[in-house]
Amino acid sequence: MSQKFFKVVMSYEKISIDEMDLSVGDKIKFLRNVTNGMDYGQNLQSKQYGIYPTKNVVKLANKDSENTPQKTGFDVFNPNQVLKEGFLTKKGENVKSWKKQYFKLTPISMSYYKKKKSNIPIKSISLSSAVVGKNEGEKKKMKNYWYIKTRTRIWEFKSENERSRDEWVHLVTNICSRLTFLGSNQQKEKEKEKEKEEQEQEQVQVQVQEQVQEQVQVQEQVQVQEQVQEQEQLNNDNEKQIRNQIKTNQSQIKTFPVFGVSLQELCKNESSNIPIFFSECIQHLITNVYTLQNIFRIMGDDLVIQNYVNNLNSGEKIQFQNEKNQHNIASLLIHWLKSLPETLLTIQLYGQFMENLKKTERSNSYDLKKLFNQLPKVNILVLDKVTRLCIKLLNHTKINKINQKNISDIFGTVLFAQRNEKAEGSDKPLHRRLIALLISNHYYFFNLGPSTQTKENSNQTKIKDEHKNEDEEICTAIVLYPYKSNNTTDELSVNRGDIISVIQKNNDNWWCGKIIYKENKQSLDDKFGYFPANFVGEVTKTDINHYLDIGGLNSLNFK
Repeated sequence: MSQKFFKVVMSYEKISIDEMDLSVGDKIKFLRNVTNGMDYGQNLQSKQYGIYPTKNVVKLANKDSENTPQKTGFDVFNPNQVLKEGFLTKKGENVKSWKKQYFKLTPISMSYYKKKKSNIPIKSISLSSAVVGKNEGEKKKMKNYWYIKTRTRIWEFKSENERSRDEWVHLVTNICSRLTFLGSNQQKEKEKEKEKEEQEQEQVQVQVQEQVQEQVQVQEQVQVQEQVQEQEQLNNDNEKQIRNQIKTNQSQIKTFPVFGVSLQELCKNESSNIPIFFSECIQHLITNVYTLQNIFRIMGDDLVIQNYVNNLNSGEKIQFQNEKNQHNIASLLIHWLKSLPETLLTIQLYGQFMENLKKTERSNSYDLKKLFNQLPKVNILVLDKVTRLCIKLLNHTKINKINQKNISDIFGTVLFAQRNEKAEGSDKPLHRRLIALLISNHYYFFNLGPSTQTKENSNQTKIKDEHKNEDEEICTAIVLYPYKSNNTTDELSVNRGDIISVIQKNNDNWWCGKIIYKENKQSLDDKFGYFPANFVGEVTKTDINHYLDIGGLNSLNFK
């Protein structure tokens, strides 16, 4: 019977005296089977005999072979198998705080989840080319500390106890070793394939050269080649002329940066009352308020945002409708507000605003109003538009999952904090209070003058008339086919005969609105939600009255 040889791909420390230690790369001579999952053999490097786990080795073609044969235990390797799971305390990347989260370890990665029963991970750590360590250097005194170092980041963890830490470190180390072994074999196979391709290419080149030497019309080929070169030179000269002309035209067009510039300077450069980019960005977010779930709470892609910043500063415009990820637009707006060199309350008036906000008397609203009237016009316009966006988001909090506290935390600092002030400064509660006041008293601060009550009522009516259509219906529809919602938060469950007030047509497939009449006479709620457009028919007010008086869907004319 021919002898069998194996190579160690996962290290192993012996537990009993009849076992033997394994190191990655060692070669094992198989002697006999012992039990299910354990074999007996000789370690050719250490010359030891003993029992070892079969899952830690792979079969070799022969004693002198360095690579495994085509069919090994890795053919049935399951990358989704959970080897270990449990709670660990992880240090954040941006916010350097420790947070307890649930982790799952597979043969290729380590993922963490928001909850224990979650199926979708928050993030996965690739263990390919990773290094594992514990309690080293400055972290030596930290109990049960260990880390995983990848190409892009150092992940830091703390286990519940020393035994748990050692189990995690041992398993992750073995997985990294196995992935390194597999990667080296794949690299060798690629090198062999590349070498074979190079040899084939050399043979082809030799054949081509022989054919070229046998050709008789060498002179004609030279002439053709000269003509091609002349044409290429002519094309290159034309391209240079075009490039020079483009550079000349670009140098004549003045471009102004958008980020890091004061509001007054930006408006002067653009010859506008309010920055164009800011106005278009706010309008885009307001228009899509019904679909902005978790907006401003999930960060956009840093690379995409930086690309937008560079393009805007070079004079290009953003086509907001082409951006599929709305979180990029929201993060871009926050980035622009943070880049303003001065607080929107101005350096001169900032102290007076803070002193006024510290007062508890109700009369301080009038003093705040007087301070607002002293702000530059563009500052008031910017604050007005941001406040309108906040009100719009709060009116649809069931859809976008944002509340008053989120709004205050997000906009309080970026709008009002002084630029040399830290995010956790002593004035931060005052910033939150101010944004809450602006939202709850919007018409008073931005649209009403300090004169008589009659004038205030007149101005308020005018402002309401200007914005009354933002949430009003655009058409009315009646349900032709019942639909049961799969998402109780964002969708509507409707029955045949229900009447819906439509406030938005996102596309040809889904509309947004609320039920204003139920055929089964059940109670109504004031919930807005989405429903399939092809399940309803659009009708006029006259048709609805006819339907309610006579009854029956056959009495209606659908558009």
